[in-house]
Amino acid sequence: MTAGLPQRSTIRLQAVINAAARLVLRVKKFDHISTAIQDELQWLRIGERINFKLCILMHKCLNNCAPRYLAESIRPLSDDPNRSRLRSSKSADVTIPRTKTKMGDRAFRVAGPRAWNNLPGSIQATKTLPAFKKQLKLHLLHNSEH
Repeated sequence: MTAGLPQRSTIRLQAVINAAARLVLRVKKFDHISTAIQDELQWLRIGERINFKLCILMHKCLNNCAPRYLAESIRPLSDDPNRSRLRSSKSADVTIPRTKTKMGDRAFRVAGPRAWNNLPGSIQATKTLPAFKKQLKLHLLHNSEH
């Protein structure tokens, strides 16, 4: 997931990451690099990096460490009185607002909750930011496609 960023942009950004990895690892220009980026350097690909940043910001919003204007746009499902009898009210998931445009889907108030809700509950429940970052990165590295 790239939070609605055009594929052309993500491809260009990934090319920069690949070039940097080749420089660091001293790999030839046409050698395969993607597995080395994840296995040796433990760098996230662009789409995963975007997810990583969105989830960190969501964690901060839900733990009162983010600017108020961002935190106010995030609503946990447990706060919705219409869902009080549903199993989802016990989860750490948040409400994803509906949008009518692709541009609306790129907004943090939509892309952040979408990324957050895709995380396992054990990661969502992590309280400290350093532990959350570590678990999140391991999760993203482990679940990435080579």
